[in-house]
Amino acid sequence: MPQAALVSDASTSPIFDSNRKLQMMMSEHNTVSKQVEYDPARLVDGLIERMQLKNDAALAKRLDVQPPVISKVRNRRLAIGATLLLRMHDASNLSIAELRDMYGERRTSMRFGPTKVPLDRE
Repeated sequence: MPQAALVSDASTSPIFDSNRKLQMMMSEHNTVSKQVEYDPARLVDGLIERMQLKNDAALAKRLDVQPPVISKVRNRRLAIGATLLLRMHDASNLSIAELRDMYGERRTSMRFGPTKVPLDRE
């Protein structure tokens, strides 16, 4: 019995409640900011518009990839890798930095194999 009383007292203390509220607010903030900033669908839509294509399948054909690749990128099931980014750059004549800005990439370096490569920003 005394242990249960201690647990209930700790869970109802003002410090416990304020820490819990702070953790919930931080979690919501991080989730919202990630959703707003990183959006690969924005890149796919931007490329389709810029290249005057009709749909994802036409973009896939232009990039010489299978249509499911574009769908997986759009739905965040596949990360935009270096090869795909280079194909997008070649097909659209946009710089790598412009492409990365379109989908909200904010990292300052990317890992290609065992080495870490800094990304130059123009």
